[in-house]
Amino acid sequence: MSALHPMALVLHTDIAVRDTIVLALSDMGVQALEGYSVQQGLGLAQQLRPDLLFAGPTLADGATADLIRQLRARDILTPVVLLVPVGPVEVLREPWTPEQVQHVAGRLLAAPPGGPR
Repeated sequence: MSALHPMALVLHTDIAVRDTIVLALSDMGVQALEGYSVQQGLGLAQQLRPDLLFAGPTLADGATADLIRQLRARDILTPVVLLVPVGPVEVLREPWTPEQVQHVAGRLLAAPPGGPR
């Protein structure tokens, strides 16, 4: 975290989404920079080393998963918040185990359709 204020990078192809997140972060004292592409995100993250990264699942020039892989390959371990347009969504971080697959599947299959997961 930066000495004075935390910094976030907000990457999304929809400017209204970016503006909403930037405003919310600003209201809590987080400096937020924005962009819309993998290349912008990679460049800004390398240069500024943000404390957080918010991103849609796809950006103007590729998938956010590709950006995350490139960041990790450069030893940039910034936490990522993935903004998805639908929900609920379960996420299994790779490498996952068969037990984790079974746990998530069992929980989802036991829940009523449309009910809380």
